[in-house]
Amino acid sequence: MTFPEFGFAGRSVTRITAPDRKGPGAVIRAVALDPERELSSPHRRYEPERVAAVAGISSGGPAGAEWPLEPLADGVALNGGRCAVYATARVRSIRSGATWTSRGATYQVRLRPLLPDEADCAAL
Repeated sequence: MTFPEFGFAGRSVTRITAPDRKGPGAVIRAVALDPERELSSPHRRYEPERVAAVAGISSGGPAGAEWPLEPLADGVALNGGRCAVYATARVRSIRSGATWTSRGATYQVRLRPLLPDEADCAAL
């Protein structure tokens, strides 16, 4: 399972810049870190145990397929939409950003992996 909109689809590079003391915004040096060589612990791909499905009512577009899990309206309120947490295995076949129909309403659903310190939708 990959989450390309969150950068989980492959390797990433961290870039650290230090400001030049001669003026604001100037860069004195930039360093690219290679996690395979320069971190104190081995690089491991993050595999989330749980994923939040964040759904917002979609208007004007075509209705999507029927949502295969619990009704989206039963999720908790989050930023004007609804949110529910699922085990990663339950949402593997669901494409993030797709339009779904649930109880007659049309939703756009985004999947977001929960980080280790995020217990539920309230942490988002």
